[in-house]
Amino acid sequence: MVNAHRFQLVEPVPAPSVAPPPVANPLPEKKIVTRMREHYAAVQHLRGQGLSNPAVGRKLGLHAVTVCKFAQARSVDV
Repeated sequence: MVNAHRFQLVEPVPAPSVAPPPVANPLPEKKIVTRMREHYAAVQHLRGQGLSNPAVGRKLGLHAVTVCKFAQARSVDV
């Protein structure tokens, strides 16, 4: 069958080049995430100066449990 219709076969058309998808603009960081990063940095800084968790909490106006969590975290992204 193929031999009978060989004259009708044509060369395949090359596939069009696919352009990469446009790079999406990253969304701005939410306020709560920014605030959490700031609190984490402040807790780490004050703990590095030798302040206790309760002292850090009083200075920053944070609950003692929150200060403890930030003090024990390895990174704010964890």
